Amino acid sequence: MDKRYIAWLLASTSLVTLPFMAPAAHAQAPDNATLYKMLLELKSDQQKLQQDNARARAEADKAKSDLAATQARLKAAEDELRLRRQADVVRPGNGANVASTAGGPMVAANDGRDRYTPPPGPLPAVSALNFKLEGAGGTFNGVGAGYGAGAIAVPLGPRFGLQLDAIAGVRGSDMFMGGAAHLFWRDPSIGLLGLYGSVSHFDGTPQYSRNNKAGATVARAGVTGEFYLGKFSLEGLVGWQGGDVKGRFFDNVNFAFYPTDDWRISVGHRFDNGRHAGAVGTEFQLPLEMGSGMSLFAEGRYGEQNYKALFGGVKFYFGTGEKSLIRRHREDDPQIYLPEDFIAQGRNNPQPTVGPTGATGSTGATGATGPTGSTGITGPTGVTGPTGSTGPTGATGPAGATGITGPTGATGPTGFTGPTGPTGFTGATGATGATGATGLTGATGPTGATGAAGIIAF
Repeated sequence: MDKRYIAWLLASTSLVTLPFMAPAAHAQAPDNATLYKMLLELKSDQQKLQQDNARARAEADKAKSDLAATQARLKAAEDELRLRRQADVVRPGNGANVASTAGGPMVAANDGRDRYTPPPGPLPAVSALNFKLEGAGGTFNGVGAGYGAGAIAVPLGPRFGLQLDAIAGVRGSDMFMGGAAHLFWRDPSIGLLGLYGSVSHFDGTPQYSRNNKAGATVARAGVTGEFYLGKFSLEGLVGWQGGDVKGRFFDNVNFAFYPTDDWRISVGHRFDNGRHAGAVGTEFQLPLEMGSGMSLFAEGRYGEQNYKALFGGVKFYFGTGEKSLIRRHREDDPQIYLPEDFIAQGRNNPQPTVGPTGATGSTGATGATGPTGSTGITGPTGVTGPTGSTGPTGATGPAGATGITGPTGATGPTGFTGPTGPTGFTGATGATGATGATGLTGATGPTGATGAAGIIAF
């Protein structure tokens, strides 16, 4: 490349960039006045930021204080709500009624729909000291009976409770009385588990008495359990009984459903004194605003040995204010089981004492023959016994008369031709028979040709 061209290119570049470089070099070196002014502006901006930061901290502190106050009020409101639910405090005109379920308290609104809300805290085994009275009457295997019973339930801390029961009644002309105790753990959102014991006394002679003496005492001990699943409940008492009756197992099991919070329907099984029975029951709490509860109940049973029972009555609940029936059953007092002792036992028909056998009297006149009874049902065929040993052959009996010849059967098909047998010996020649008659003369045959002339000899 030409050196003159390179020199010209460098000179042109310098001329072009020089105007731009000069102002830049001048801008990089401000004077003292400009620098002082810039420092004052920076200091002013710093003071403003400090003031804004102080206001922000003050607002944050106020927000924290307001949040703490709001949380305190919220906790106080939750505590008050929990206490009201536990005590079942319902203020007039509030338009709602709180009811407990397995998933927590259930609030029944005025529109009739049920909606579930989680409980603010665990409910106790027994909501408060409470009482229950019940009375019933009916018929048991055709014998009229009636009883009255009561119970008191006491809370023992947040998870345990104690209930004491008593009963008195009459069946036919016999009196009955007894007492029982329950000691149990319960969580109203889950279920109940406890121990049970009872002692009952009967006048007269109970049906299942071991010694047939007048009056008998029966003792029972067992385990109680309940499981809650929404509006369904599984409940039962199983155990052992003894005393003046035969020692044996017993049970009382119910599967219950609440179509509404104040109506219960149940089906169950009973096993008492070796006898199985089915049971169907119901209970309905009346909608009365009386500061307590009142319900009507009934139960029917049918079982082995033609066992039948039907009874009904009324129950009164005191001590926990106005509550739904499902809450009373799960938060207050467990079931009174003493009526089971009352129902299970009964009096035998009086049995006369058998004296010594007297002397046989003279035979009386034969009475008229009574009508023949209907033929009983044929029993099942018994099992075939083993085959016995063969006995000796008996003597041959006389030949029987020849039977009538039966009709000739149809001719069967012709069988295959058998093989030809060997030729037999030629028999002797028989005698010549008589000559037969001469037959007719046959027709004359044709004339034959004339023969050659003969030679005459002399």
